[in-house]
Amino acid sequence: MAKAIDISLEITQVAEAYTGRDVRQAIVDALTAAQNAINEMNMPAGSQTFIVPSETTLATTTLNLPFTPTQNTQIICSLREVSTPKVRRLCVETFFTSKNLIVALTNAESASATVPQGEYIIDWIVTKP
Repeated sequence: MAKAIDISLEITQVAEAYTGRDVRQAIVDALTAAQNAINEMNMPAGSQTFIVPSETTLATTTLNLPFTPTQNTQIICSLREVSTPKVRRLCVETFFTSKNLIVALTNAESASATVPQGEYIIDWIVTKP
């Protein structure tokens, strides 16, 4: 199991000790420390563009991973909208079929709500290959 990272010291420093430009640098230092800790765990991570050509109730794509996933693969995904983001509740789900990990995008507002046409970016990190 991957080891946990702890950046509580950096968070405390930002909250209690810095002002102005120092705050920005402390945040950069904390994020860099988090990135380095995650990278030392050698967890595969990446981003993938996902284009939804027209409004739909369900949009799916195969996640391009640098390995062949299994039914036990665990992954965390997040979603970014490339065009001007609007406030909406979209749901990103992953499921395994055959030898692929599929990402499904739905609108969480209601069963009949749609996913808008547009370009999205799926950021992912594998927690268990």
